[in-house]
Amino acid sequence: MKNYIIMPEGCRWSEVQATSAEMAYRSQCCWYSPGKRVAVRDTTTGETVIFTRRLDNAGNLLEVVQK
Repeated sequence: MKNYIIMPEGCRWSEVQATSAEMAYRSQCCWYSPGKRVAVRDTTTGETVIFTRRLDNAGNLLEVVQK
């Protein structure tokens, strides 16, 4: 497990442990609107990835989109 910082635009940041940046995003970001860009930074390497997600008409997750 690695530590990641979840950095949503205009919102409070938080730190989580996860096996990957995408899993860190998936564990925390269901509370944000699907189009909100959320940066996830690895605290060890500094590598940052930006994610959004796509939902179907019923609100079910279709895919996590890495930008």
